[in-house]
Amino acid sequence: MLREVKYLNLLNIDVPSAAAELYKKDATYRTQTGSLEIIVTMYNEILRTLLPVEKPLLADRIQRMNKAL
Repeated sequence: MLREVKYLNLLNIDVPSAAAELYKKDATYRTQTGSLEIIVTMYNEILRTLLPVEKPLLADRIQRMNKAL
């Protein structure tokens, strides 16, 4: 939606006020999305590189992370 609002603005087409209000926070949403992407990448890398003998030792922490995510 943010992309659509951006291009509609560039074409000088009116957008609904709710969409315009959301678009004002565009930088915040992009920052949050980037941060989440980093978190997910790191989490997946940890799970991918975890040795089979380590998984039972960290099972409770992995479960808590899964619940939080």
